[in-house]
Amino acid sequence: MTLECGVVANIIQEDDTVQILYVDLNGLVEKAINYKDIYGRIEIGQKVWLNTTAVRLKLGSGGFHFVLWHDAMHAVKMYGDGHIMKLPYTPWQFGCLSVEEDDSAYHSAFTRECTLDGMPVIICELHSMLAPTAAVLKYIGFDTLAYIMTDRACLPIAFSNTVKELRRKELLDYTITVGNAFGGDYEAVNLYTALITAHRIARADAAIVAIGPGIIGTGTMYGFSTLEQGHYIDDVNALSGRAIFMPRISFSDPRSRHIGISHHSLTALSLAAHTQAEVYIPILPKKQMRMVISQIEGGNLLNKHRWRFRDGSCIGAIMERYGLHVTTMGRSYNDDPAFFKVAGALKNI
Repeated sequence: MTLECGVVANIIQEDDTVQILYVDLNGLVEKAINYKDIYGRIEIGQKVWLNTTAVRLKLGSGGFHFVLWHDAMHAVKMYGDGHIMKLPYTPWQFGCLSVEEDDSAYHSAFTRECTLDGMPVIICELHSMLAPTAAVLKYIGFDTLAYIMTDRACLPIAFSNTVKELRRKELLDYTITVGNAFGGDYEAVNLYTALITAHRIARADAAIVAIGPGIIGTGTMYGFSTLEQGHYIDDVNALSGRAIFMPRISFSDPRSRHIGISHHSLTALSLAAHTQAEVYIPILPKKQMRMVISQIEGGNLLNKHRWRFRDGSCIGAIMERYGLHVTTMGRSYNDDPAFFKVAGALKNI
């Protein structure tokens, strides 16, 4: 961990949960994020200690450092009142009130066996899939949508500008943070209870499960943080939900392992999933379609899952209708249409 001390030079942006700051670090002014729910509000001129690790390692944190402490902090009560610990056994552990706890108003919902009654659950790998997926579902008439954010990437949901935009545009109704992820409308201990929360408490017509911003990948067969998407399929089926898998498809990614259906999606479907999902594939140009079908057949996946080949070309117009300008790995719809058309294929869900 790399820690550096500086002085707040300016406040660039602020909302109820986050401040984006300019911080003077020994003469260099750099950007930092302060989570107000944890550290409170910071003023210009205050001394702050920043975790600068990701930027110094040139990782994809958006070029931000993160406030770790500031000189106005003496006695601070971080975040929540519950007894379930987030970031447990670290110096940053804090309690939150989860939906399952005795003191929760929703405790009784988890004291008996229950099912999802066929609720559609759309399982996405990347956070950049969230906006186009939510837009399509709202467009075709799903009134109430819940986003379940797992803890395999970014942990504070407040970091996601996508979530804020979707809430502002009424394309997302409820958020549920799972495990060590935090800041959702509801906090859940695991995916099972998060799914039950979406169905029984939020009364969602559908739920979208995806990580927050960021993903871990190592270029190896199993070394990526979203392999457990396959387990999510099993979890949804175990609760009698409708498991819908959104494969990661690209023909613009510079890495060969992510061309066509990404090896991440293929491995999750073949190795990690032990039950069936509906997998939506957009109709693509012939050469691309042949490659995708070859990957499905080559992975012995044709009979393992239920494949839905659908027209996804509507996605550009739907995103334009809602004023969404989404990118994935820096690529827009025009740069990488196949990626976004996967969400468009859901129009025929």
